[in-house]
Amino acid sequence: IITSSLAGPALLSLGVPLIVSHMFVFYFGIMADLTPPVALAAFAAAPMARESGLKIGIQATKLAVAGFVVPFMAVYTPALMLQDPGPIAAQFGYPIEVAYIVA
Repeated sequence: IITSSLAGPALLSLGVPLIVSHMFVFYFGIMADLTPPVALAAFAAAPMARESGLKIGIQATKLAVAGFVVPFMAVYTPALMLQDPGPIAAQFGYPIEVAYIVA
């Protein structure tokens, strides 16, 4: 709720479509469970693995680093969420633009 109330309006004022801004905030809320400083999942797994929670959190960050790019891709190219078609989507359709962006 805090992330939504702080980051949502900021993204909206920057011109990001409403659904994309909400999904951006939601995605990073989910990633907070995986990566430090919160790393709730890592600290819950630490006693089971008999390892330091911070060490597991750092390893989780290494595995999830590619996941941090996804919400920024959606903000910079809202066509990934079928919002605000770009020039490629206007001419060829959304599937071609999404394939172009992903490639």
